[in-house]
Order: sequence, then structure tokens, then C-alpha cells
Amino acid sequence: MELNGVLAPLPTPLTDDGSAISEIRLLRLLRKLVELGVWGYVACGEVGEVGAISYAERKTVVEILLRNPAASPQVVVNVSTLSTVASLDLAQHAARHGAKACVLMPPYYWTFTTEEHFNFFRVIAQYAGLPVIVVDPQGLLDAELMDRL
Repeated sequence: MELNGVLAPLPTPLTDDGSAISEIRLLRLLRKLVELGVWGYVACGEVGEVGAISYAERKTVVEILLRNPAASPQVVVNVSTLSTVASLDLAQHAARHGAKACVLMPPYYWTFTTEEHFNFFRVIAQYAGLPVIVVDPQGLLDAELMDRL
């Protein structure tokens, strides 16, 4: 995997009433970022309303991004969820649509053993069809696990 240049975290623009993803606003944002020299995007991350939009809406954002010629081939998709199955589904969807990699953080709700965390990441990495970038903003993973990953 090779990522180059600036990767911008994308907000997820919604329609005025907040009921749907605004494809027009997302495409306008992409055009502006290309003008500014951005070489890639991180979709559905923290600034992308990931906690407030559904899995289907997250998939819609990915589809809009990756079918648009203004989007570079360097699209990284946050697939973090509280569920191995849901994260794997989002990762496989991103892979099918041409994402370059996925970002995955450990489930933060409940307490997991080191082995449970390892298996969570192993399953996603094994079956996603994409490189997995592990992030741990809450410090849930110990050094031994990070070395194993």
C-alpha cells in the first residue's frame, strides 16, 4: 500500500433537513479540495458524522466518492463499528468500490481481552480485501498487541 500527498478528512454533507447525504454538496466539496491540492480523502471518519449516520449512508458516501472522477484513487474509509460483522461489511464494500485502505479502531464499548481485540483486527484484515490502518485514539490496545498487529 502506498499513500501519497495530503489526505483530507471529509465531513459528510447532509441535505438541509438532515434526512439524507447530499451528493451535490459532497461533489462540490471534492472539487474545492482538488483545487486546493488534496490528493486523497478519509471518508466517514470523526468529522464525517460517523456516529450519526447509518451504515447504509456510510456506504452511500463511499459510492459517491469512488465513482467520481474528481476523487483520487487515494480514498481511505473508516470502517470502525462496535461489531466485527458490521466493520467487515463496510470494509468489503469499500474494497469492492475501489478504496485504497480502511481505518479501523478497536470497539470501545465493553471490555475486551487482548486476544479478543487481536481476533477483531485479524478477521477484518484477513477478509476485507484492503490494507487495514489501525488507530487507537482511546489507548485500548497494549504495546504487545500493536506489535502482533
